[in-house]
Amino acid sequence: MKRALILSSIFCFLFFISEVAAQTFYYNAPAIFAQSGYTYQCDHIPGGFVRLYNQANVFISDDELYKNGDSLSMETKRLRFDGELPVVNEENYRASLTKCLEIVVDVLTPNQIVHGPGQLLMVMVTVNTSTGKVMEVEFLFSKSRTFATVPVSQYREIEQRIKADSTILFSISDFGKQLNRIKLFATYEPQ
Repeated sequence: MKRALILSSIFCFLFFISEVAAQTFYYNAPAIFAQSGYTYQCDHIPGGFVRLYNQANVFISDDELYKNGDSLSMETKRLRFDGELPVVNEENYRASLTKCLEIVVDVLTPNQIVHGPGQLLMVMVTVNTSTGKVMEVEFLFSKSRTFATVPVSQYREIEQRIKADSTILFSISDFGKQLNRIKLFATYEPQ
């Protein structure tokens, strides 16, 4: 009986190790992925995170500015960060971000949706302040977790579907309409 328990424990352990070893982590190092007419860039961020985005994106590292090119004051940035100066109206904000996350779940396979600590994917969208439509999408995730095993082609599909979905439309506030663009994010954490 004891021997059977030990053997079954060893078998389970070896099976677990083989499953972990079989996973391919695509984003272990900063890289550029050129595939079928599109190019994605993988940057590493301190803390073991990956930022993955389409190289055609133009608003990756820029500051929020007024449309006339002026910078936001520190006080305005603080009010914006604290949510006291909203850039979008609440009426469809949550619904649009929820739709983005529904697309994520639809594209990923069940074995890519692993529950547990640290298993989260941030989907950041850059919104056009004149139309409320998503212009760009980028992703942030841990380089040692399950979302790092998702191939670039699936992130590309998520991006394209979010940008094409007519139900993802943000209602821009009066203040938001003064800005060159708005960045919003949704966090997907499998439950």
